[in-house]
Amino acid sequence: MLTKDKDIRKNRLEVEAILNSGVKAFVLTATGLRKEDHAAIFLSAMPKIIRICRQRGPFIFNVTRMGNLSRISLRNQTSKRPTSSW
Repeated sequence: MLTKDKDIRKNRLEVEAILNSGVKAFVLTATGLRKEDHAAIFLSAMPKIIRICRQRGPFIFNVTRMGNLSRISLRNQTSKRPTSSW
């Protein structure tokens, strides 16, 4: 799965949901980019993405503006739970 979410590494519930779905996810975390830039970054990172996809999943990797990849783990994640209205 290729997606964009600058705050994914800060949201434990979102990370858990992706990992529980069993997918291999690559998340662009850069901001202020045009759609064309998103595509160019993913294309430049594609050799690394393909190599990592040979590994057993599920997993989530950040993709930076420079095309670098780093794995997101559940350690040091914060839970963002909905607040009660009462």
